[in-house]
Parts: sequence; C-alpha cells; structure tokens
Amino acid sequence: MKTRLYLVLMLTGFICGAALLSGSLAGSHRLKPTIEPQLQQLISTAEQQGQIKVMISLNLSTRAESRISTAAVSSQRAAISQAANQLSQLLMSRGATDIRRAKTVPLVGATIDAETLRAIKDSPLVKSIREQQVLRPLDGPNLRPLLDTSVPQTEADDLHGEGIKGADQLIAVLDTGVDTHPAFRGRKRIVAEACFSNGGCPDGSDEMIGPGAGAALLVNGQPDPHGTHVAGTALGDSVPALSLADGMAPRSGLIAVNVFSEDNGEANTGDFNLIAGLEWVAELAEDSPVVAVNLSLGGDLYDEVCDAQFGFYKDLFDNLLGLGVVPVASSGNSGETNKVVFPACLSNTVTVGATNNSTIANFSNQHPELVDLVAPGTSIKAAGPNNSTTTKQGTSMAAPHVAGGVALLQEALTGEDLTPEELIFGLRQTAVMVEDQRNSTGNLYPAIQLAAARDYLASFKLDTNILTINVTGQGQILVNGDTCFSGSTQLPVANGETVTLEAIAEEKWQFENWAGAVISSDTSVKLFIDSHKTVSADFFELQPGLDQMIVGPNPYRPHDGNPATGSDKIIFDFNSPLESEFEIEIYTIGGSLVYQTRTSGNRYEWNARNNQNQAVSSGHYLYRIKELTRGQIKTDRLAIIR
Repeated sequence: MKTRLYLVLMLTGFICGAALLSGSLAGSHRLKPTIEPQLQQLISTAEQQGQIKVMISLNLSTRAESRISTAAVSSQRAAISQAANQLSQLLMSRGATDIRRAKTVPLVGATIDAETLRAIKDSPLVKSIREQQVLRPLDGPNLRPLLDTSVPQTEADDLHGEGIKGADQLIAVLDTGVDTHPAFRGRKRIVAEACFSNGGCPDGSDEMIGPGAGAALLVNGQPDPHGTHVAGTALGDSVPALSLADGMAPRSGLIAVNVFSEDNGEANTGDFNLIAGLEWVAELAEDSPVVAVNLSLGGDLYDEVCDAQFGFYKDLFDNLLGLGVVPVASSGNSGETNKVVFPACLSNTVTVGATNNSTIANFSNQHPELVDLVAPGTSIKAAGPNNSTTTKQGTSMAAPHVAGGVALLQEALTGEDLTPEELIFGLRQTAVMVEDQRNSTGNLYPAIQLAAARDYLASFKLDTNILTINVTGQGQILVNGDTCFSGSTQLPVANGETVTLEAIAEEKWQFENWAGAVISSDTSVKLFIDSHKTVSADFFELQPGLDQMIVGPNPYRPHDGNPATGSDKIIFDFNSPLESEFEIEIYTIGGSLVYQTRTSGNRYEWNARNNQNQAVSSGHYLYRIKELTRGQIKTDRLAIIR
C-alpha cells in the first residue's frame, strides 16, 4: 500500500504541473507500446547458459479473487487451468522441465532452452515472458541484544499492559520455516504449516502441508535461523531462561510457511514457491482470522512502483487485502535512499524500513514514495534454532514488528471491522516521524506508535470515510481542483461529500482509465462518498517515437508522377511470423482518425489518402498497427511532405 496520507484540511499537496500531452489520444484509439522489450535478452541468456528459468504470463485477463463473485472465481480458475494445461503440454513436448502452474493467477513456470523460447513467444497463449527471480532473506550480521527495547519503541508494551497481546489473531510468516522452540511452546502456537520448496520440505518433497511441514529449512545440515527469528519477533513468548522478552503479539497464532530451498549452502527461493505460499495463505484466510502475512525477503531493486512488471503479484496481494490480510514486506538492506526491493515495490504491500533508535538505520532501503512505515530493525534478539536465541539486524526484523502490531490493533479494536487500509491509515496518522540523515536527503518516515494508533482508530468518526486512490504508472491526481498528489494516496472525506478527481499524465505517459468505485476513460470524474471508496488511475508509457515534438527521420514525399523526387506508397512491413490479420489506423497528432483498414499478409502499401480517397495533407501523423492474432500493438510516427 504505497500511501501518502494527508488530512484534507492540511495544505500538504502541491500544484499539478501541466504534464498532459497536447497530442495524446484517448478512448478506444489509445496507443500502447509493443510488448516483450526484454525477450531478446532472455534468448541470449538461454543461449549462453543452455537453459533459463522463465515465468510465462498467460494471455488472459483476470482479477483478484476476493474482488469478484464465487461464480466468477470458478469461471476464472477454469480458464486459467485450461490455458495452463495447453501451454504445459506444448512445453513438455519440447523437453521443458520444472513446469509449475499457479492456481489463482495466469502463470506458468518452466526451465527451457532458447529454441523453446523462440517457439512459444508467438503463441496466442502467451502474454509475456520474464526470467524467474531469486529471492533471499533480508537480515544482516549478528549483533548485541535489543528486542526488550524494540517492543517498547513501538508502544506495544503499553497494549500488553492492558492485556492486549494479539489473542484470536493469526500471522502468516512466509520465510525459511520455523524451528521448534519454547517461544512457540514447542509447536503448540503453530496453528497451520506448509512447505513449498524445491526438494527442501521435511519429507524431501517439493510441497508438504500439515504438522511439521513448516519446520526450519536445513542449510548445510543445520536449521536456518531466519524464519524462526522473524516469527519470534512477530509473536514469540518470553522465555526467562533464555533472557528472551515477549515479541510483538505473544498470544497470536502462527502460520509457518517455508518457501525457501538450499542452494549451494544458502537459502533462496523463486517465484512459484512464493506464489504457492501466498495462494495457500489466502485459502486459509477465507475461513480463519489471518490478519497479516510477513515477507522478510527480497529480490531486485526498484526506484518506482513495480506493478507493471508484476501485475500478477498485485492481484495476489489484492486478494489478500480483500480477505482482511495486510501484506507486510521488508524494504531491503543495501542502504539505498531511493530504492526498495521486490516485493516491497508493489503498490499494495505495506513496505517497512528499519530504524536504529531515533534515526533510519544505515542499511535500510528507503524511498519517499514506496516506504509506508518504519520500525526497529537493529540488534533484535529473538528465538533461534535448537532452543537458542539469535540477534540479528535488517529490515527482515523491522517488518514483523509491523505484522505483530497489526494483530495487536485488530484485537484491541475487535468489533470495529477495520479494513487493512484503515489500520495502515491509523498507523501513519499517529506515527512519530523519523528523519533519514543519510546523504542529506532529509526525508521523513513514519515510525509506528501502536497505543496512539489504537486510540485514534477507536475514536475515528463514523461520518468520515477513507478515499483510497491507487496510481499505476506515472501521473498526478488533482483533488477538488486545488490539491495535487503524486503517487497513490489515502484521504479522509466527510460522508456525503462529492470529490472531483483529475488525472494528469507525466511527460511521455498517457492516462488510460479509472477503475474501482468509478469506471471511466475521462481524465476528470466526480465521486460521491457514502462509504470507504477505492479508485485506481491507470497510466501507460508512450513509446519514445510517439512524442510529437520529434520529427521523423524519413518523411514521405509523394513523387506526383516523378519517381526521382519521391515514392508513390508508404510501405508497412509487419515482419510477423504468423499468418495474421492486421488493423492499420492513421491519426493526426491531435488524435483524429484519418485512415483505417484491415489487411492480411506481411506487407501493406498506403497511398497517403484518407478513407474518402482524398490526399492527406502535409504534416506529422501517428500510425497504429494491431496484429489481431496475438493482440500486439506497434505505434510510431510518420511525416508527410507535399
């Protein structure tokens, strides 16, 4: 949940820049970039390595399951299964291995060679292909103990003193598994456990569900300590014999999920183990009080919201949010001041950075638009393997402070039926701001204060609703004509008020549509607020060649009967390996349709006349070619000089 939370009465917005392109196109004739910009690099990598692990998005349009009806869920899963079966059969016929399929999102994974990559890239079953990620735990070296002071820094001890310890709440920890430990009363506090691993489950399989399945992964023959430590921070009991203090929510139940495998003496995981874990937790959340899922793991770094690259993960987290589960993700430990790791870069995760007392920890990745909260993350003593304790630092340690805090708030506010969005809103509104003093950024980040958040949410006015605006792509949202927000936003709005929203695209980006509480392709919409509302503003990036300020290098000059001075046709070479039909549209820079036709074959010649057979005048134009078999779209500019 990438949220910049401001009260409407606080003048913290800014004036929107005039970023809307005067020549942008709207409605059904929008222009969109060609897919698969990294495909050639994948093929080159596969040629060099012999094989490559890929994640294949099926060419299906799907939605988060918690946002649609039961009947629609069944229909959507059937469509995913059918397409996945067809693609899996194609992959097996070409010798692919490690074939994996997701249940709720349209994804297939496999290990394939370059020849197979070339064969499937044009399949109508395939929407996109990318390399599978390698994700790792996010902790640092062992340091001196500090857990008994990190809990008070969050005001969790104030709630403990009132008897609020997370009872009747469940926290899922997707990590390296959890060792048997007195902080979990052996394994009595573990209410459900599972393993999704590449041969790393306790029974030696790739998948195991049931008692003992979530045991700590063995690395070099020893239980990996990371998941045990994270779970202990979130909800461990005090163990006086080990000088171990209570974790954040010491009466919450634990869902222990190992999604890691041993690889050359290290713990790491990939997309499909993580996806399987998230899907399994979502199934539990349909009938159980799962309030948070902790993800103290990470992959590559991103300096902006990564929904466009990982839309299927966004759907998985949207599904969890709809079930009342807060996805908590660590920001990463490479000391970046303007980047975070995957999955923390997604717009609907709660991204957590680490503090060192009253400052941002030196190792913590931060980003003013992507980090939602910060919490203690240095020198945290918690449960360790073999009935021991370990002391670690990292954003892996900060995230479970928030996950445990969510459980405390849900118990404290039982009966309020607060949504995940409302809980995070309350945490941010009542936070103590901590300055990032590295590199003189001066950015301020909200450190959680649980007692203050509880009091705020308990007195939250019933006549106040929360408007959540999610932004995909690069654009600004103008609210009521005077306050502008860059990125996603949450706003408290009085019940019965009508809010005007205007979407303004950044340079080289195009507004596409509003979705959610209002569905429209108009840039400006009005929304009546009579309950909590969520809207999404979607922007897409224009290809560099679409900028009308750039003159094409090869203008078309009709020769008017003299071949020496020009040509008599504009030739479109589709360069398609398929027998396909193509749709061609020519627009003025202002967006007016000049010419439209359909054709078959790999070549089309246009005589620069409109559909009324009138010669098109001199000027700059945009063309759009759509290959109807795969739905791929190519756009570019052309100039006509007469």
